[in-house]
Amino acid sequence: MKCHSFSYSVKVWFTCVLLAPFLFFSMGFFLTNHRDDSVTWIVPACLLFSFFEMLFSILTWLLFWMIAELIAGFVYSRIWRKLLASIVGVALTLATFALFPFFDSFTTSNNDYILMLCNCACIGAGALYFNTASPKQPTTTPAPRL
Repeated sequence: MKCHSFSYSVKVWFTCVLLAPFLFFSMGFFLTNHRDDSVTWIVPACLLFSFFEMLFSILTWLLFWMIAELIAGFVYSRIWRKLLASIVGVALTLATFALFPFFDSFTTSNNDYILMLCNCACIGAGALYFNTASPKQPTTTPAPRL
């Protein structure tokens, strides 16, 4: 069971770390008038952002994994497990961004805020998309034969 919660948390974390920068730069590319013919900078920038997101969110992922273990142990409904994991993932993402001093305003003109929204969307969607661990069922031992 622990292995399944581990793989679930890794899938959700990697989905967020890899897709959020692409979503962030895609939004910036399509929503601004600064379109140039050369978009070769987007892929290296996304990879760089992914690296730093991975680096800064390792502790958040470990906490998410522990909470996913708790959810898997106590919540029997698959839908509730996914919803709780999604809510926890978004809350942990918000908390991670709130820890950094550069993140000081909640305005859509702030790129940090847009990046945070992209991360929240990716972790929330990833938690809902991937299969959660099943709750730990009590095991019964068969009665000894005489």
